[in-house]
Amino acid sequence: MMRLLAANYTDRGSRDGINQDSVLSLITENLAIFCVADGMGGHRHGELASREIVGSLRMWQQANRDRVFDKPLVLFDEIEEILSAVNKEIFHRYNAQGPCGSTLVCLVISGDRYAVYSAGDSRLYKKKKLHMYQITRDDAAANGKLTKAVGVSENIKYNRSMGKLKKNDEFFLCTDGVYKELNPATIKKLPGKVFFTGKNRGIEKLINSVQKQVSRKGASDNHSAIFVKCVEK
Repeated sequence: MMRLLAANYTDRGSRDGINQDSVLSLITENLAIFCVADGMGGHRHGELASREIVGSLRMWQQANRDRVFDKPLVLFDEIEEILSAVNKEIFHRYNAQGPCGSTLVCLVISGDRYAVYSAGDSRLYKKKKLHMYQITRDDAAANGKLTKAVGVSENIKYNRSMGKLKKNDEFFLCTDGVYKELNPATIKKLPGKVFFTGKNRGIEKLINSVQKQVSRKGASDNHSAIFVKCVEK
């Protein structure tokens, strides 16, 4: 049997105005949902888009808290339907006076299966052997302009991948405000920074360290991250 430990943060950084990032970290007996959404800073009210994503996932989880998910694939399809619905909601509700959207990276875990959904340039890294490797792809052109984001068009096809959860698996979700400030080697070596003590302190210490390192680099953008570790019960 396995259980999940997680820690997260969100920070406005040195940027003026509202933090347009939103973070969700939910762990229940039957289901875990982790999500980082980065409202598009150059567009109108990006924080509304990122909050809409997180709020929709939270409301769905609350409405389904007593369900037992016997078939992970059915669950993962249902989550994708929720994300597609929130894309339409953002498009119709917030885009009347100009583009409004958000990036998304979402990790859903049920039993020993997981699914990852993404759109935009927020990332998910997964531990392989001793290091972290990016398993999402950036939906961005060579000039950095996003080629996909939640809410900017009526329909969206999310990037989705699935896998089997194993003991000691680790995941790192973050917005571009994190990985654009940190040396790639810093993220790659994150697994070596977690020392499991039976509680969450090791992961909380790691995520606090990430926040401080980004801040020391100048944190020119909002920055947010979640670290998840699978351990024995």
